[in-house]
Amino acid sequence: MDTIKPEHNLMLILLSNLSGNESADEIYDRTRFAWKTKLERAQSVDFVIAHNSREEIIGIYEPLEWLKADNEEFHSLNRGIMPDRVGFIGGPAPSHIQNLYSGCLTPPRKKGAANPIRYLEINDGSDEDLDDLLDDLDLEFSDEDVSDNDGNSVKLHTYLAGVSADDESSECILDTAFEFVETAYYKFSQKLPVYIVLNSKNEEGIDFLNDINNLSIVKLYEGCWRNDDPEPNKDAVKNILEKHTNSKIFDDGYLYVWFLFEFPEEDEEEFEDPGSHWEDTFYQLVKDFDGVAMIGYHSEIEDNIWQQWGEGEFDEGAISNSDVVDHYKGENLFSVHKVDLKCLDIANFPKKS
Repeated sequence: MDTIKPEHNLMLILLSNLSGNESADEIYDRTRFAWKTKLERAQSVDFVIAHNSREEIIGIYEPLEWLKADNEEFHSLNRGIMPDRVGFIGGPAPSHIQNLYSGCLTPPRKKGAANPIRYLEINDGSDEDLDDLLDDLDLEFSDEDVSDNDGNSVKLHTYLAGVSADDESSECILDTAFEFVETAYYKFSQKLPVYIVLNSKNEEGIDFLNDINNLSIVKLYEGCWRNDDPEPNKDAVKNILEKHTNSKIFDDGYLYVWFLFEFPEEDEEEFEDPGSHWEDTFYQLVKDFDGVAMIGYHSEIEDNIWQQWGEGEFDEGAISNSDVVDHYKGENLFSVHKVDLKCLDIANFPKKS
């Protein structure tokens, strides 16, 4: 199928977690409510198109009126009161609009995009989504906060990602390291340095992250496909790792290799929900690995957390075990999980070349 060529102002909405058995009414109700975008922006569109993760169009609607999502019109949906969001009243688009767009695919979402909403303008083959907003920040990552084009500070948080590895052989560590930087290259939409964590205490059975004084980091790669940076090179990664064979890289307690990166704090105007990094952006990074643990700031929980995924599904952690979330956040990262809290600031790590 061809990619859609807009002849109207369109809003594209990704509906996730679909079973394929939803009724037409269910698809309509999920599409019309409730989205974090400006009311004036939504009112400028002619039609709303719902699509799945394969970019297949599953619904085309004509909004007759856009309303704040706390309007009584939406109370029957029993999905809560959301005054900071919007929804629409309308119905299926006319048949000639259905015929125009239903046989097409929506444009591919940029890798790492977290916002389910995109706008597609008349005679415009591009879309406006999270990545375009992040482009406006003109990010250049460093150890300090950066500023957007308006001079506003953009705070960076430090994240640790432990990726499961079968064993501590150099071949396995290399494969794990290269797969992680290659995935980050394609999944993140910013130029993002990725580091590997080294432990100078090259002994069996240690708590790998429990003492920042034993740790250092070395940069494996910095680049992004959207910047047309060259793809990660496995031989280059191998050469870096071979310089540090005296350090411990494999965490034999958790069977992980640990990586570190920085990511900008979520802006409530750019993300659908607090915690979207974890639910969407970071999930895109980890979903193809057998097992990953991530540690870092969660904007909804408002603390540093621990979260694991297994075979692409949420496993143990603050997000998936919300009934005992305290077990996986704050001071418990050290008392329960043996993670020195100083690890959550890249400035505390010595950097090696």
